[in-house]
Amino acid sequence: MNSIEELKKMGIKIPEHIELTEPMKIYFDEVCKIPTLSKEEERALLKACADGKEEAQMQLQEQGLRQVISMAGLYAGCGVPFMDLIQEGNLGLMEAVMQYDHTVESEFHEYASTYIWQAITEAVQELTEEIKVPAYVAETMQKINDAKEELKQESVEEPTAADIAKKLQNKTVEEIEDILRIMQDPSMLEREDQEVQDKESQEEAQINAADAAIESLIRQEEINELLSSLTETEQQVIRLRFGISKDKPYSTEQIGKELHLSSEEVENLEKQAMEQLRKNAMKG
Repeated sequence: MNSIEELKKMGIKIPEHIELTEPMKIYFDEVCKIPTLSKEEERALLKACADGKEEAQMQLQEQGLRQVISMAGLYAGCGVPFMDLIQEGNLGLMEAVMQYDHTVESEFHEYASTYIWQAITEAVQELTEEIKVPAYVAETMQKINDAKEELKQESVEEPTAADIAKKLQNKTVEEIEDILRIMQDPSMLEREDQEVQDKESQEEAQINAADAAIESLIRQEEINELLSSLTETEQQVIRLRFGISKDKPYSTEQIGKELHLSSEEVENLEKQAMEQLRKNAMKG
């Protein structure tokens, strides 16, 4: 029987969407080899821990590894790699071992669960802050995880989106599925945000381009009105001389070739046109 089947036999189910790597399989194999203690053996171990015996503390930590895997499984798909969740949970377990007082506290596994949850949820919270998960999304993620935990206690089957929606009542199956996808890949939020920004930038660019086109038309109308007092030839000279509707201004020689005029004629036409434009400006 492989380690996954062994864990299932112990009531620990690895979420089906988790891709099992070789290091995971090796770790689960080692966890499955740890013998389960009886109540009497556990009490003796807890007393030895209270006496400060390090070997007893290590044994107690080993006893809690299955509990960590089980609790980490409820947060699998939140964006934090499964083995990282387990590692964070193990750190919480170690803290619980150091803080536990068997003369005061309840059963160790109940006491340890608080530390394990805290360590795992802090790791998930750090990720959501890093990728700027909106508060309402993070809150819904937490509610979904709480619902999954309760449903897992009621059944060995992995809760579906429909099960969670029914449990929460105020969320549709589609909304739950969307959040579950984000929990599996939180970077989706960043990509969606980038897509929104790109769309807004594109729309802004289109608006700016339209504004620029309108401004260009207005300027063209103003230029046409300004030049309307000139003769057709004078208008051509001014347009070419100042690069109006052209890539660049023309020299008098270039204008002469274009209009079949001498350079002197071009200069005279330009002078006459400019005088007329000045007069028009003074009248305005």
